[in-house]
Amino acid sequence: MNHRFEYSQIADLRKNLAITGHTTIQLMSGSMSPVLKTGDTATIEPVAIDDLVMRDIIVFWSDDKLICHVVWAHSTMRSASGERMIVTRGLASLHFDYPVRESEIIGRVKSHRIGALAFLWYQILNKFRLKR
Repeated sequence: MNHRFEYSQIADLRKNLAITGHTTIQLMSGSMSPVLKTGDTATIEPVAIDDLVMRDIIVFWSDDKLICHVVWAHSTMRSASGERMIVTRGLASLHFDYPVRESEIIGRVKSHRIGALAFLWYQILNKFRLKR
C-alpha cells in the first residue's frame, strides 16, 4: 500500500482545514505509540508555528509522507529560505526528526494530548533506551 502524497493532495488537505477548521487522518505507523497507535484516527486543526508548544502533537509533510510527531522544541535555526523550524520526534523513536520547516506543518492534533508527567516519562525512558 502506497502512503505517499502528491503536493496537490497536501494543498487540498490544507484548503479543507482552512474551510472546515478541522479534519481527521488515520495513522499508518506506531511512531507515536502508546499515545497514538497504528490505525488510530486523529483530528487535526490548523495551527501557526508561533502557537506550537512543547508536547503538542503535529502533522507535517516530509518526503512525500504525512508524519505525526510531537514537538520537542522551537529551533533557533532557519532554513536556507529563512523559514523558522521546530524540532520533532516520535514517542517510539530513539532519534529526532530533521528540523521541520514552517511550510511543512499541516496542523496540530487536537483529539490527543500528552500530559507533562507522561512527556517527562517518555524523555527518561528514551534516555535509558539510548544508553543500551
